[in-house]
Amino acid sequence: MAASAIIIYAATQCGIVIAAGTIDYSGWYLNYYHCRAISIWDALLKCVEPIVSAKMWVDGSQTPPVLNIRTRASIAAMATPTGTGPGPITVPYEGVDAFGREHHSSKDFEARWDLVPSQVVLQYQINGTYNGKPAPYWTNDVYPAVVGGASDGQRPFALVCPIDLTGASVTSETGTLDCEPLACVGGTHAAKRAWWGSKRGGETDKLTTVIGGAITTDWRIRFGAATLADATITDDAGNPSTWRRTLIAS
Repeated sequence: MAASAIIIYAATQCGIVIAAGTIDYSGWYLNYYHCRAISIWDALLKCVEPIVSAKMWVDGSQTPPVLNIRTRASIAAMATPTGTGPGPITVPYEGVDAFGREHHSSKDFEARWDLVPSQVVLQYQINGTYNGKPAPYWTNDVYPAVVGGASDGQRPFALVCPIDLTGASVTSETGTLDCEPLACVGGTHAAKRAWWGSKRGGETDKLTTVIGGAITTDWRIRFGAATLADATITDDAGNPSTWRRTLIAS
């Protein structure tokens, strides 16, 4: 059993004067249990926690003291004062038993009504809308239900617990991207001039001049007589990119 290993560890590594006594659950092993800075005693309690009929105690009459882990039936068969003799251990009724021990029934206990909340109100805050805009919204679970209206949590000693269920909010925007091929890469010199001087998303030519009172496309204002080279497209790091389309401003 894991408890036996813990007792050995306590005696050999922690300097605790103790030994394993009678352990009925010799074949019981607790599955892995994640814990942090747990004490020896708490570790032993975790070992027997899933066993409803386990009883654990330290017998200090022996040297060294021993730790026993017995079943309910085994304890019942032990001699007094540890056990009660053969048969199961039962809870005695009200009165005095054969050993002079006095027992009380539940009718002798008084309820602590002063510890009972007058109202319990669980307030759930959720996401809602008001006039088309995001706004918090509240809904309640209450006890007791009041005829003609719910508990409002305003009575003395009322228990009110707000619970935030709104979570994160996300705002999304959508749009349309208009793009066209980069005709200024490759092709003839005239084609490049035509692409640079085109409207490209607007209603007027981008490269224009006024000649004789009329608006006329005049690429020489921008390019002169030199031959246009291919456009160089780079990424954010300045490296050449294979991207061959451009966004059009509207």
